[in-house]
Amino acid sequence: MPIAEKIAKRPEHQILQKYGILFVGFGLSLLLSVRFGDGGTLSRYVNIHESEETIMKEFNHVIKDPLGLHARPAGMLVKAVGGYASKVTLTAPTGTADARRLMAVMRLAAKQGMELNFKVEGADEEKAAAELQAFLAENL
Repeated sequence: MPIAEKIAKRPEHQILQKYGILFVGFGLSLLLSVRFGDGGTLSRYVNIHESEETIMKEFNHVIKDPLGLHARPAGMLVKAVGGYASKVTLTAPTGTADARRLMAVMRLAAKQGMELNFKVEGADEEKAAAELQAFLAENL
């Protein structure tokens, strides 16, 4: 899938103007506008269907460790995430953190029984998501 289509599908990029490409989201439709060096513009509406492949992998995990997400498992998680090119975002009821940053992960103060949401986005997202799920099941 071309990168322009991937960017266009991201909800956080409803309006993005970079390198002369403008994306404006309208629910499941998108206006794609490209400006050329000679001043010309090409615009096209693109329909985005819910059935198309998603850009990111997302999964939930409930913390089983009686001590919660304390320093040791948080450090192990950050180290595991560091081995992937994908961006991993961790969301708990107490906030959101970049899973590559130890202090941000620990700041979530995630306790036993809390449900964590993981969003994995990038070149190796499928592999990263599968391996992170296995890591979490074993360590948290």
